[in-house]
Amino acid sequence: MLLFRLSDYPAPHYDEGAYLKVARNYALNGIYANYSTDRLDYLGPVVSTGPTVILPIALLFKLFGANILLGRIIIVIYTLSFLAALYFMTMHLLGQHMAVLIIIAAIFTPLPIYSSLSRSVMGEIPGLFFVFLGLYLWLLPKRIRWPHLVGAGVCFALAGLTKNQYILSVLPGIGLSFILDWIWYRRYRFFYFVVPGLIAAGLYGAWTYYSLFILGTPARNVAEDLVTLRGLSNAWLFNPAYINTNLDFLVKVSPLFVPSFLYGLLLLLRRGDVREQQWGILFTFLATSTVVYLVSFGEERYAVPVLAIMLLFVARLVQELTDNSGFRRAGLLRLLRGQPFSKSGLATLLIVGMLMTTYARPAYLQIKRVAFDGSNDAYVMGVYLNTHVPSDKVILSWDQELTLTSERTFYFPPFDVDEWQNVPGKTPHMAYIVIGKVTRNAVDFLAYALPDYELVHSEGVYMLYKLKGMNN
Repeated sequence: MLLFRLSDYPAPHYDEGAYLKVARNYALNGIYANYSTDRLDYLGPVVSTGPTVILPIALLFKLFGANILLGRIIIVIYTLSFLAALYFMTMHLLGQHMAVLIIIAAIFTPLPIYSSLSRSVMGEIPGLFFVFLGLYLWLLPKRIRWPHLVGAGVCFALAGLTKNQYILSVLPGIGLSFILDWIWYRRYRFFYFVVPGLIAAGLYGAWTYYSLFILGTPARNVAEDLVTLRGLSNAWLFNPAYINTNLDFLVKVSPLFVPSFLYGLLLLLRRGDVREQQWGILFTFLATSTVVYLVSFGEERYAVPVLAIMLLFVARLVQELTDNSGFRRAGLLRLLRGQPFSKSGLATLLIVGMLMTTYARPAYLQIKRVAFDGSNDAYVMGVYLNTHVPSDKVILSWDQELTLTSERTFYFPPFDVDEWQNVPGKTPHMAYIVIGKVTRNAVDFLAYALPDYELVHSEGVYMLYKLKGMNN
């Protein structure tokens, strides 16, 4: 399922194209930045998805050439690694039967965008892998060892490097875990929390400082970049208007979210042994991930860590409701024969019912998406551009994925059209314009520029325009 039609589903898109451009630029030129014909961009994809994704892809590009499929293979490897980390953590906490259940639920998660994120060059799934690997190293060893604490801190830092929003849940999660231990569990020494927390914060801070203040200087204006980032951060986080909408989405996409969250909250009341505190720590990560999603502007992909950590609590809730009876085929057969109910039979019936109501339809839809959705429009348009657009002409577009399917030169204007028009010497009269999904949103620019162009070819979502009166 992860490899079938990997090139075509999901259809190559803007974000993926931007990340792959950084990887290609680094592989071919040794420059860690996005690019256009007139500038290098050290924001955008450089700060949005980190070197944990970009560098492995750049290595493959260096060895085999730049193409979208190679980048997606790296994401598939990360997806399999995440599933492995989730499996081993669940097996340690709840046993093998529940680990199998969790993997099935993770693969067929009701989050519609998951099948896309697990196959395209985005940072959510790689970041989630590092979160779960860090939790595994931190929580599960029987004895506290410094290598485990250091390894957990490194993994948490890598999660933040991969996707910035993970650090916003990981560091508060560690802090809340420390407070819980101090006022409630009273089991660990402070270094159990301080070591992974300081390492995660230190490494993430070091990379952030390097990417903002050292990378690409003095060719960039750091002050302007910081103003831009501040504006983006204000738009992305802490907007109360999104909270109700995001909460409604979580409840709609997973009816098990509220029961599992409340169950995790009740688990905090159990002091018990070390295992109960491990669940308390997991709940702090669930809580902080939920808060980060609720106050964000609500893209589906930001709900990924919430639903992933939630699966652990769903599995324990099922196990506890069935009194640890687990899967028992014999018990189910007794039910089918009309014999008296047994705990094992009821447990299996409950689990099958939950899977059918919560995951059956999403599983069907995910399989359907992979089998029939997506497209090869970007590849076909790339071939057309290579064949019909002279190599010395420049194509204007915002659809960055085309740079990975075509050998032609592209100019990507700033998203602020007014800013672009006011740049001295700039003109909209590039030889060609390609309009795809993203360029189509630049309504003001198209109204300003398109009257001087004529449509010469269309391919799916892409349309190629040529400057009127221009000869090839």
